[in-house]
Amino acid sequence: MYTLIYDGGKPDKLIKFLDGKTALSYGRLLSLLRRGEIRINQKKVYENSALAKGDLISVYADAAPPLSIVYEDENILAAYKRKGIKTDGDDGFFGEITSVEKYKNLILCHRLDTNTDGIVLFAKTAACERAVIAAFKEHAVEKKYIALVCGLFKEPNGIKTAYLAKDENEGEAEVRGRYFDGSREIKTRFDVIRTLPGRNLTLLDITLITGKTHQIRAHLKYLGYFIAGDGKYGDEKTNRLLKISKQQLTAYKIAFKAGESSPLKYLNQKTIELSDPESFIRFPTQPAQ
Repeated sequence: MYTLIYDGGKPDKLIKFLDGKTALSYGRLLSLLRRGEIRINQKKVYENSALAKGDLISVYADAAPPLSIVYEDENILAAYKRKGIKTDGDDGFFGEITSVEKYKNLILCHRLDTNTDGIVLFAKTAACERAVIAAFKEHAVEKKYIALVCGLFKEPNGIKTAYLAKDENEGEAEVRGRYFDGSREIKTRFDVIRTLPGRNLTLLDITLITGKTHQIRAHLKYLGYFIAGDGKYGDEKTNRLLKISKQQLTAYKIAFKAGESSPLKYLNQKTIELSDPESFIRFPTQPAQ
C-alpha cells in the first residue's frame, strides 16, 4: 500500500499526481481506480478527481508491482523498469533490484532511457553476462517495443534504413538518409497496430534490428514522426496539448535467437514479455494538432 499527501502544487488532478510517484504502471493505476482501490480521504474517486492541499491519497497495492520480475532462471533475470527512473547506478533501477539480498550480485546487461519503461536484462554470473553481450552483438536477441506516435503512418509495415551519429556533448542522436562522418547504419522495423485518425496518432509495434542509442526516437524524428511525450525528439507544444510528459515507449519483449554453440540457446524457447503491452501506453483524450 502507498500513502501520499498532496502538498497543494501541480498537477492537481489525481491520476496526473500519481503518475510516476509509485512503482505502478499507468495502466495498473487506472485498473486500481476502476476497482475502487485508490481513495482520497478514504472516499472513492475517479481519474480526474481534483485534489486539495492536505488530501490523504491511499493506493491499495503492493509496493512491488506484479510485473517487476518478468522472467527468472539460474542464469538471467528480466525485470520491468518503470518510466522516470534511470536504468543504471545505485540510485537507479539497478540499485533497486540489487538492494534485494538474493539479487545483490546481479550484473546489468543493457539499458533503457530514463523515460522509457519495459524489460531490462540482468545476468547472474560473469559468464552469463559475456554470453548475453555476445548475443546482442551477434543480433541474436530481438527487442520489441510498443509506442504511441504523433502522426499517421502511411505504410502498414516495413524496415527503414538510415544512418545515426550520437553527439556526446548534446546527448542527442542525429539521423540522416546517407552516411555522414561518424555515423553508423541503423535498421528499424515498424508495424502499425492501429491508427487513431481523430487524434492524429499511430500505435506501433517496433523491432530493433540494430541497437543504437536513441535509435527509435531519432529514427522516428527523421521519418517525420515522434513518440508522444518525447521532449528531446518531439514537440513540447504537442505534448502539452496531449497532456503527456513522458515518452510513450515501452520495451515489452525480448526474444533470443542464440546459435547452437551459445549457452543461452535454451532461451530460444522461452517467452520473456509483458502481458497486455497496450496497458502500459497512455492514450490521450485530446487530439494532437
